[in-house]
Amino acid sequence: RAGPVHVHLGVQEDFRPATKAHPAFVVNDLNRLCASLDAEGFSIRADHRLPDFHRAYVADPFGNRIELMEEIMSPGPEKEESAKRTKGRP
Repeated sequence: RAGPVHVHLGVQEDFRPATKAHPAFVVNDLNRLCASLDAEGFSIRADHRLPDFHRAYVADPFGNRIELMEEIMSPGPEKEESAKRTKGRP
């Protein structure tokens, strides 16, 4: 659980980790999160930047692939105005 977001997981008998299909989570401060995960022994794999996002992949303890994304807030009138309108919202 992170704020109002809940992720529900289930278990099935013939479990195989998902190494291609995966959930993606938009996070704040991707570098800090990756450093924390690395310090806990998780292997982090950086990936090519998507337009407006930095991203990395990590595997959960069961081998499932998880994508972590952080929006790039580049300076510019549209981005600055959008940031002002959404400041303080989760």
